[in-house]
Amino acid sequence: MRNFRFYLVVFVLLLWPTQKAAAETATNFGTLSETWDAEISPGGQNLALGCSPQGVRAICIYDLIGNSKPKLIPAPAQARLTGFYWATDQYLLFSINFFESFNTSSGIRRHRINRMMSYDLKTGKSVMLMRRAKAFTDTTQIESMLVDDDQHILMALALEEYVIYRVNLRTGKLKIVDRDVGKTVSAVFDEKGKRFANIQ
Repeated sequence: MRNFRFYLVVFVLLLWPTQKAAAETATNFGTLSETWDAEISPGGQNLALGCSPQGVRAICIYDLIGNSKPKLIPAPAQARLTGFYWATDQYLLFSINFFESFNTSSGIRRHRINRMMSYDLKTGKSVMLMRRAKAFTDTTQIESMLVDDDQHILMALALEEYVIYRVNLRTGKLKIVDRDVGKTVSAVFDEKGKRFANIQ
């Protein structure tokens, strides 16, 4: 009988932190209103949660392991957050949508613009990726996350030619690494950036 009681006490003590953590998780995340998406970082330490603390879309990042304070990523002025996902444990990618005016031969026209941004958890700073490609209304095409390189991803643009860029997640700067002139409109890459199929 004593052995049974001993093991019962040990079992309860082992289970208690789990129950406490579950209660804290429910308190922190379960009562949040206006949430719209969720992504856990590759290493499992951080949770990115689509939130709306001020009535507009933003991203809240919670430390699931340590005691770091939550981080808030608001949308840039006049832009709307449309999605997010982790590139690495350090960088969160998020897409934004906004309107911009362009001079055309028939006058000023407003176009909907889609851009990809990178948020650095270490510095708390965000940068726009593919900034040099201003003539394109959509610069969000990611071809490979480059799992062997935690500072870069592959992105692409296609108009008169299909061009692949190696983009720095910290600075947003890009470098052309491949291009096709002709019928190629896209390609299929693996997670390490190796191309194994063209789409025409």
